[in-house]
Amino acid sequence: MEPQGLELLHGDAPDPLVGEPDEPMTLNGVTLLLLRGAAVCNAARTAYQPSELRPWELTAARFVDLTARIMVLGSTVGARGGAGAGAGAGAGEVPVPVRLQPGGRRLREIGHWCAATVNAIPSAWRVHQERTRAQVLAGLSTRRARPSAEVLSAARALAGRRDAWTAPPESLRDQQVRRRFQSMAPEAPAAGVEEALVLGARAIATTSRVAARAYADELISVVRDVNEETARRQAERLTAARYLLALGATPLEQYAHGRDLIARLGQVLAGETRLTGDLHDACERLCGILEADVCADRLSELLHRSLTEHGFTVRIDRESAAPAILFSAFEKGTAARCGSLVIDDGMVVTAPPRSQRRLSASAASAAFHEAVDHFRRQLGMAVSSTLRPRPLTHPTLRADPPPLYGP
Repeated sequence: MEPQGLELLHGDAPDPLVGEPDEPMTLNGVTLLLLRGAAVCNAARTAYQPSELRPWELTAARFVDLTARIMVLGSTVGARGGAGAGAGAGAGEVPVPVRLQPGGRRLREIGHWCAATVNAIPSAWRVHQERTRAQVLAGLSTRRARPSAEVLSAARALAGRRDAWTAPPESLRDQQVRRRFQSMAPEAPAAGVEEALVLGARAIATTSRVAARAYADELISVVRDVNEETARRQAERLTAARYLLALGATPLEQYAHGRDLIARLGQVLAGETRLTGDLHDACERLCGILEADVCADRLSELLHRSLTEHGFTVRIDRESAAPAILFSAFEKGTAARCGSLVIDDGMVVTAPPRSQRRLSASAASAAFHEAVDHFRRQLGMAVSSTLRPRPLTHPTLRADPPPLYGP
């Protein structure tokens, strides 16, 4: 379900992206930011157009997307060693961008971090690619059944080592082989890089035209297969990272299998297992429940504040078997109920009075309805209206997906 207005994120502050000052987000605001951002990112690419999203939802989607990509990058680099922290990374280390903790941040600060981080991630993957190629070359040179000197020399040149050839390949065939090898995804695993590098080096080093053509054709097939498998893996790992962000934003003790989902998502993020359909669906259901709970809590908080400011005593009753919340407003210092409201499924509904005659005759009743109207104006929208999200599908992204919804 969709959150009811920007104020659910950070108090009563106006939308900061239209020029108004913003305020630090509350704890519920951070949780909602991560849940909503994950929901938008994990939906089908055409499900949400930028023009249909509120400014804060755009920022939420970008923040979750970039943070998830950092998590995937960090997991990959950490597994192979050589990770560095951002600009402070040493020579040969992959400069993994530092993640931003959104707690207590202003929405504008999060937007600035997104803008500063968006180009750092593909740059880090390129450094990772260079390290992978260097490691593959070192392995080829030291193994017992290593290739011939000619093949190793061609492999060094193909991998971009400066100590190999001082001049670029002269033949059109060599240039084509280089372009095909360079088209490998930066995230490609070492095994795929090694297979492609050896094929390309043999295509360059051989003196047989027939063998060179066969090696080059096989190189095309290997690069295509590796890139496709890498893209599938990256899409699944990104999705898992987004779910980890969303589910990690709230305690899961009261939800069945919550911790089990976290553990399974961690395995997907590490590349150890695949993101199965049942895991995806279970995460989606739990995220939907969490988002509904956070929305209800935030609406409850705002409504309680509004009624209290208007001089009412408020009693809150929650149903144990359902998420509905009943608000009963009383004249201060009396037991006379002035009216009731119900928060259910993201909507605020005025409960019908038991005695319309008695309620209409009460001056406090008019004040109660005035407070409710003020609450609706405070949110800037009719809180009884809600927009259902579109059905979610398993995403299909290329190996280095661009950030969602703009740079």
